[in-house]
Amino acid sequence: MSGKVLVIDDEKTFRVVAQAALNDEGYEVRVCGGARQGLEVAREMVPDVVVLDRNLPDADGLVVLERLRTERPDDEPLVIMATAYAEVDNAVAALKAGAFDYLTKPLQLPDLVITVRKAFEARRLRRRAESFSGVSRRRMEQTI
Repeated sequence: MSGKVLVIDDEKTFRVVAQAALNDEGYEVRVCGGARQGLEVAREMVPDVVVLDRNLPDADGLVVLERLRTERPDDEPLVIMATAYAEVDNAVAALKAGAFDYLTKPLQLPDLVITVRKAFEARRLRRRAESFSGVSRRRMEQTI
């Protein structure tokens, strides 16, 4: 595996464990404890996938999700929301805001790793579909 993952979570233990597990899978992983720092690191590293806590000390995770999506509209990262709050309303709000998936804590590391893998696969498939649509568009333009 290869690719860039950013973990934004205020729980240090979660950051350390998630970073170790995802590094073991071959991902380049950076971790941050808050929204402001996370957004700065996202601008620097340009992550493919972001694991984002819903409740950060300096911002609501949904606000961070929106910023991540609008700052890179042509190549936005896939965001996996993670939170201790398992209410359906929270999950629905995150998915409506554009999250790729929503995990509840405490989460099992295999679940995190599998969800990150799925996000990378979805990203790969989206890029492939976009390249096919570009090829089809060019062929159509050539025949006109």
